[in-house]
Amino acid sequence: MNSAVLAILLRSSLVLHTGSVHFSGGNHNNLNAGAGIAYAVTDSVSVQGGFFRNSVFNWSEYISGEYRPIHFGGFSAGAFGGAVNHYRLNNGRAIPVAGLVAQYKNFRVRYVPGFKDSGNVATLELVFPL
Repeated sequence: MNSAVLAILLRSSLVLHTGSVHFSGGNHNNLNAGAGIAYAVTDSVSVQGGFFRNSVFNWSEYISGEYRPIHFGGFSAGAFGGAVNHYRLNNGRAIPVAGLVAQYKNFRVRYVPGFKDSGNVATLELVFPL
């Protein structure tokens, strides 16, 4: 195997999307199955892309970047930003998304604050290094 490919794989993780909690109420899909791939550029910076069944029962694709400068043992925290599609906003086209992210070992939680009729949601991801 090419050493450059091996170096990328060693800094990559499989991300499994599991579910969400919507704090604003309403009829939302809270079982958000999906998967993605994350690449750790550094210990604090990563990029991620993938797909999941979203809160309005559509399949969404996303791309995001994370900055987690807070590290303590197996815990890290910071912020993320990116784009996601197939929500009601913008007729299903890609919209920006941003929020807070925290990870403890293989468990990652994201919080997206409310915006218009979406957001104010926490999601759970399971992260497995490749």
